[in-house]
Amino acid sequence: MFCIVLILVASGYILATPYLVEVINVYHSIDQRIPEYFKLTVAIEIRNYALLDVTVEGALVLHCTLMSGLKKDIIYPVERRVVKPHSSETLEATIFFTFTTPEKPEAIYTYSVDAVIVVRGVLTSRIIEVKSIYYVGEE
Repeated sequence: MFCIVLILVASGYILATPYLVEVINVYHSIDQRIPEYFKLTVAIEIRNYALLDVTVEGALVLHCTLMSGLKKDIIYPVERRVVKPHSSETLEATIFFTFTTPEKPEAIYTYSVDAVIVVRGVLTSRIIEVKSIYYVGEE
């Protein structure tokens, strides 16, 4: 009976591992030269409170409204990292785009940046969304 309880507890812990990971902090730095380019570097600090390794990866999503009125999403991948037990890692990604003249319909009028982080444990995974890391204009 004790073995069955032990197996159930261990299985439950393994299944819950991705839920023992959290986003601690989000940093961003901006380098822009108007009207030439815009560069946003985002660093997301992840902390693993579990006793097992987890793999984290994801993407930054640039939600744009173009001068033509169309809405467009551009995805920038975040590098994959393995986060050891009771430690933290920082994920980084950079968004870079050049400005175009407002007369062009593909020119970006407003934009916002969100992050989607996937945390993978041994058997299960979890998605963490970080909304409105940076924005210009109203979406």
